[in-house]
Amino acid sequence: MLSGLNTTGHEIGGSLGIAVLATVATGSVGATAGPGAAAALAGGIGDAFLVAAALAGVASLAALAILPAARSFLPKLRLAPPVAVH
Repeated sequence: MLSGLNTTGHEIGGSLGIAVLATVATGSVGATAGPGAAAALAGGIGDAFLVAAALAGVASLAALAILPAARSFLPKLRLAPPVAVH
């Protein structure tokens, strides 16, 4: 059940992310028609990539601030004793 919930979260998150970035990309086109529309859409795609980079940076900082350090929940690594080979 938890695996299905995780998969659903990934699917919904991806869909919402694409929708937001597509809205940002097409927002700069507006009512532009003709040869200028392609240049406006290319600029909008650049804006969408900037928004995606900013969101990734904010998410990275939030993860660093919120998530615990790995050594707090991972087991300690113990090396195996040396084995004599004859």
